[in-house]
Amino acid sequence: MKRLLQFGRILLIALCLLPAAPGPATAFILEGPQVLDLMARQQEKLKSLQVTQTLVVYGATVADQGVEFEETIAYQFPDRFRADTRAPTHQRLHVVNRDASLTVTDGLVTAETETALDRYKDLLLHRDRVRLQNHLDRLGVDTTVTSFGHLETETAFVIGARYPDLSTPQVWIDQRSFRPARLILPAPPYSQDAYALDIRFQNWRETNAVWYPWQILFYRGDRLVRELKITRLEKNPSFPADFFDLERLKGRYRAAPSAAGVPEQPLNGADVQKTLDDFKKIFD
Repeated sequence: MKRLLQFGRILLIALCLLPAAPGPATAFILEGPQVLDLMARQQEKLKSLQVTQTLVVYGATVADQGVEFEETIAYQFPDRFRADTRAPTHQRLHVVNRDASLTVTDGLVTAETETALDRYKDLLLHRDRVRLQNHLDRLGVDTTVTSFGHLETETAFVIGARYPDLSTPQVWIDQRSFRPARLILPAPPYSQDAYALDIRFQNWRETNAVWYPWQILFYRGDRLVRELKITRLEKNPSFPADFFDLERLKGRYRAAPSAAGVPEQPLNGADVQKTLDDFKKIFD
């Protein structure tokens, strides 16, 4: 059956590359919703997933080796997500429940919105075409625009831009596997970053019949700013009933001043360097 499905995918890709009509060789490209539907079909049907990973935050210089934090990620499909980030004296909790979110840092509610750095999970959490397309629309991805793009040695469907234009929100889907390869989000007007956030999903591996990217890279321009290194997957774990309950969390933690509705500011540039200096003292 797997060989039959693989042959079907290869045949579909071959048909996509055939000229649409006699004359000039113009390749036919699937529309964005069609690509998203094929991507959703590749996702395994799961109730939940727990991922253990290491977050590496890099400084402003190439020579800096970065600081590592342990993270535990919980997915409860189709629309709940939780990330627990730990350091010896610091902790960050980020929870998404449907279309709402909450971030708690060192016991204080610091945000009720998500940062661009949190958005990598959108391509891994939302496993049906309609839900995924709705979230991409909110990110500004124009799913009516599709082209072919090249990332290193691989070819991908680019949804949201005409390759090689990297100035608009866009998602890249690997042409052979129909798995997420890249998510590009331009810096918002209030951000101090001049470069878009370029998230790359790499080293896809099958573990316990679950496919997942075991390395996720975050770039600003040519500079690597973050990296996720996956170390363990647990398929269909059970979570407490209130594990993703935002109201319970709001009742447990007090709000920091002006937290509600204020976007959390991800650390970058000089702030990253200061944070790295501070946390190196902890890890030394």
